[in-house]
Amino acid sequence: MKIKTIILIFALFIAQLFYSSESLATGASLYLSPASGSYKIGQSFTVNVFVSSAEQAMNAAQGTILFPTDKLSVVSISKSGSVVNLWTQEPSFSNSARTVSFEGIVLNPGFTGSAGKMISINFTTKAAGDAVVSFSSGSILANDGKGTNIFSGFSNARFNIESVVSTPTPPVSTTPSSSAKTPPAPIVYSSTHPNPNEWYNNESPKFLWAITNDITGVSFLINDQPLSNPGSISDGLVSEKQFKNIEDGIGYFHLRLKNVSGWGAISHFRFNVDTKVPTDFIINFSSKEELLKEGLKAKFSANDDLSGINRFEVKIDNYETLLFPDSESKTYDLPILDPGKHNIAVKVFDNAGNFIADFKEIEIKALDPPKIKEYSSELTTNSFLVVKGSTYPNASLEIWTQKNTEMPVSHKINANEYGNFVFIEEHKLETGVYKLWIEAVNELGLKTEKSKEIFISVQESNLSKLKIIVKDLMVVISVLISSLLFLSFFVLFMIKKVKLSKRKLRKEVHEAEDILEKSFSALYEDMAEQLESLEKIGSKRKLTKEEKKIKKKFKDNLKIAENFIRKEIEDIEKEI
Repeated sequence: MKIKTIILIFALFIAQLFYSSESLATGASLYLSPASGSYKIGQSFTVNVFVSSAEQAMNAAQGTILFPTDKLSVVSISKSGSVVNLWTQEPSFSNSARTVSFEGIVLNPGFTGSAGKMISINFTTKAAGDAVVSFSSGSILANDGKGTNIFSGFSNARFNIESVVSTPTPPVSTTPSSSAKTPPAPIVYSSTHPNPNEWYNNESPKFLWAITNDITGVSFLINDQPLSNPGSISDGLVSEKQFKNIEDGIGYFHLRLKNVSGWGAISHFRFNVDTKVPTDFIINFSSKEELLKEGLKAKFSANDDLSGINRFEVKIDNYETLLFPDSESKTYDLPILDPGKHNIAVKVFDNAGNFIADFKEIEIKALDPPKIKEYSSELTTNSFLVVKGSTYPNASLEIWTQKNTEMPVSHKINANEYGNFVFIEEHKLETGVYKLWIEAVNELGLKTEKSKEIFISVQESNLSKLKIIVKDLMVVISVLISSLLFLSFFVLFMIKKVKLSKRKLRKEVHEAEDILEKSFSALYEDMAEQLESLEKIGSKRKLTKEEKKIKKKFKDNLKIAENFIRKEIEDIEKEI
């Protein structure tokens, strides 16, 4: 860790120990004084670096300043009269790097005020031209024990280097002192009107200067004269003064200091006040004829007798604000707007920041729609869609086609220099009903109304129909042939199956007949044995009436069953 960083942290820690109350961070700034002036080549002058922290005590500040080495050269840097107690980085400069750097700490309770001197930079001029001395970076830390950065910005300076001796321009001009022992012309800075070449809408200018211990009197005067003597009556030992309700226009603040040797040289600081808004504000927009020729334009005009017109701010509907600097033509290009009504708010600012606003509603009329001149309302699938028409020269066209209820399809083409166009669909259309319409944008970006809708019916061609009939006929013939072949195979299969079934059945009938004969033979043999048993019983005793009845019925039933079965077998054989 660098030593300067350790010192800075230590200083902030000490500040925290002594600073017990919380405070809100307010803005603090760095500025250069004087902010402008004119010098001849080879002349030396001093630029002071001040810190302004009027409402919040500051504890530390650092900055880097850039200067043009082709116009200026730093001779030395002075810390005399600085509010800084501890330098964490000694003020330094580099003519090769064209920088001046400083970094320091103001010990507790810090610094509060509008003109806390940091350093003085002694320049010498080298070449003619404008020399801008500006901050490239900076920071200011609050004396709140936290090191809060309260830096709000900085003000730069611009100097005019001339090849011949010239009278310095405001903000500071001096009246030479009558005695070398009297105070020199004090350096004056304004926290409200820092740049004497710019206008401010603040009617309460505040001026600041530094006084040393030997000063015994301060005399100042404010008027509209560039060179005035504030007199020899002291207005008190003060280092700042704010005036109220100053009239608009160019004013001058005159200041001189007194010591034991008498009154010193006079400083004259110019400031500009303009609190009035611009007047005679007029807004005009392009007519329809102008719109077709050059696009949408706005004409703004206003007057401001003091600071002059600075810019116009235009806000259209909810779009971003457009900025137009004041110009001699007073005519400005506006972006292309869609057809319809639009709200336009315009503000005109003067160079002091005063403004007046006006509101307008404009209606952008859509251009005439493209004209469709030639097309075929009926097409076949063997032909292409062709549409001919006219619109604005070199316009961009978007052609929409939609089949039935499907999503529309976009096609983009351009009209020729005469506004004529021909649209040819890239692919042959399928059968169905198509809707077509056209939209266009001319060379200036203005949109047209949508063209009338046309409808196209696409049907199959005669050749296509014949192909379909032949195709359908071939399908039918193929189906019939397939059906006949299947039926033939089925009949042959059934015949073969029936023959096989008859053979099998005949074989089974013969087998049944054979089994039946064997069964009845066995049954007869068994019956014969039973009858023989009954006859034996009859030989021994007389058969009962019931036994005789059973014997007879048994023989009859057996005979009937044999005859019935034989008849059924004969019938089956006949069927086979």
